[in-house]
Amino acid sequence: MTRLAGPALFLLTFGLYLWTAYPSMSSYRDCGELATGAVTLGIAAAPGYPLYMSAGHMFLDLVPFGSTVYRLHVLSVFCGALAVWGVWRLLSGLVPAPAALAAAGFLAVSTSIWKLSQMTEMYALNAVVFVALLSVAGGAWSARRRLAAGAMLVG
Repeated sequence: MTRLAGPALFLLTFGLYLWTAYPSMSSYRDCGELATGAVTLGIAAAPGYPLYMSAGHMFLDLVPFGSTVYRLHVLSVFCGALAVWGVWRLLSGLVPAPAALAAAGFLAVSTSIWKLSQMTEMYALNAVVFVALLSVAGGAWSARRRLAAGAMLVG
């Protein structure tokens, strides 16, 4: 049962976020600017968000349905669900399985992660990178492998 908890949590979170995702452009902050940057591989804002631009451009080709903006919303949906799964995976090695599942489930329905996983924004992707960094920092790898993985994640 524990083996199925993570994939089930990912699929449920993905389905919930996809069902509640904006059908078109959201009015939240710089959604349109990020969508334009992902299509043209341009610079969206002062930091540029190169990882989001590259991932968004790739997702435009991977998702065969919906408008350009909706396909970028699907990227955020995917990243939000992946971040929730990553938290479950990280916690499942530290606390009992029901507690890890409950914590990840509460994260999935928290207002901030849910809202920012419904639209074209870089925050869900940032959550994935943050969870990956936490996993590397707390992983049972050698110091050399942790350093290499951390350097790759940070850039």
